[in-house]
Amino acid sequence: MLVLSRKRNQTVIVTHIPSGDRMTLTLVKTIGPDVRLGFTGGKEFAVFRGEVQSKEDEEQSGNRRAADSDSSGTSGEQSA
Repeated sequence: MLVLSRKRNQTVIVTHIPSGDRMTLTLVKTIGPDVRLGFTGGKEFAVFRGEVQSKEDEEQSGNRRAADSDSSGTSGEQSA
């Protein structure tokens, strides 16, 4: 993990090496222990809060497990 110190209105630029696409993160404001960040980038960037992404990952994992269990019991032929 890279940890950086930033002051208000200072930025961090994240570059996707193969494509050269960039996202800029700006420290917009601090309010006590809270920090407000601004993200600027193209539409190809998806930005999620960690807790939202974790929940989505769990839901997708559950959906994959359900699909796997549905298909595993019906693929063989039954003998009489």
